[in-house]
Amino acid sequence: MISLLAATLALSGQKAVVFRELIAKPGRWIQKPTSLKALHGHVVLLDFWTYSCVNCVRTFPYLKEWYRRYHKNGFEIVGIHRPEFDFERDPANVTAAVKRFGFNWPILSDPQRENWDLYGVFGWPTKILIDGEGHQTLFRVGEGNDLLFEQEIQKELRKLHPGINLPQLMSPVRATDKPGAICRPVTAELYTSIKGLPLKRVCYTSADIGAKKFFSYPAHLGEDVAYLSGDWTPMKHSLAANGNGSNLKLRYMAKEVNAVFVSDHPVRVEIYQNGKPAAPADFGSDVQVLKGVPTATVNGPRMYSLLKNHTWTHGELELRVKEAGLQLYEFSFSTDCVTPVK
Repeated sequence: MISLLAATLALSGQKAVVFRELIAKPGRWIQKPTSLKALHGHVVLLDFWTYSCVNCVRTFPYLKEWYRRYHKNGFEIVGIHRPEFDFERDPANVTAAVKRFGFNWPILSDPQRENWDLYGVFGWPTKILIDGEGHQTLFRVGEGNDLLFEQEIQKELRKLHPGINLPQLMSPVRATDKPGAICRPVTAELYTSIKGLPLKRVCYTSADIGAKKFFSYPAHLGEDVAYLSGDWTPMKHSLAANGNGSNLKLRYMAKEVNAVFVSDHPVRVEIYQNGKPAAPADFGSDVQVLKGVPTATVNGPRMYSLLKNHTWTHGELELRVKEAGLQLYEFSFSTDCVTPVK
């Protein structure tokens, strides 16, 4: 996944690449099958995304509003879902995510990354804008620069419909999106699988992979490392909680904390911050009080919002997993920003 403003490439003053047709094998369309040939004469946004990616999720308010504003004027979005994790390859999971997010545009599943490779994509999210003649006008990897992207959409629509009346550009959805925003430091995305080993973001070693093991917290917790206590099994792609006092601590810097969980049955994950039950003002959207304790109930394979602190926090998160069967894939974080006074 790609963080804020990772890369943006604008092409102007020359004819850009004419994109080849989408590769759409039977059964790969999640909804509203289409083709670039059928969309000739439209302004088309190819949106490469995956449903558990926090960077993708933060772009959705812009996509939905652009679609609402401009679809009637010949603007179309084609979402291309290229999974990162194994559970995101399941069409049923993608279909459920499309419904949950409320997307109305065509969605194509790309589990074998044919379209990803065809269009030279290398990170989530990636947005490619194609004009009415089939030429690329903008290529963006990561979040940010939404004002630039909407400007480009309007410019291409005006080429198709001279004199068209279009609305003012959207206001930034979040403080992090405002021009000139100064953002506080944030913990980097943390994989709890073997991908976390090279940077020593997890407390186990490669020799522990595939082995059930009882862990204990160290006397001192370092920053930005997932420490374990109780019964866990480190796996190649995830970290499995075996439910016998399976707890995890993580010292982090962020305003918001998310985790990608998978379970085929409901599992309760209690949320503690700085040694105490998380305060209601800091609950993520997937946390509620159960039996007097802040709890996220994992009931499907997706990203869960654990903390939305009322302010930026440098603190300690603890997860207490109450049942066996939970798999943890990664943590992701969002920061807070201020806009300088002019």
